[in-house]
Amino acid sequence: MDYIVKYLSDYIRDRGIKQAFLARKIGMPKNALSSALAGKRKLLAEEYIKLCDVLVIDIKVISDMVIKEMKK
Repeated sequence: MDYIVKYLSDYIRDRGIKQAFLARKIGMPKNALSSALAGKRKLLAEEYIKLCDVLVIDIKVISDMVIKEMKK
């Protein structure tokens, strides 16, 4: 599972946000979102941007975190 998906999955789980709610908000089938967050399906850039928007997550913060992790 890549760093971005792991971060988003943990963020959603830790805050008790329902995947069904997020799927509705971003216009994505719940099973597709669930598969993406489990690393079984690629998360498209458009889906990632929509998720960050709904979750009020700064994309740059996640990008910086991924770069930091990759340098380890």
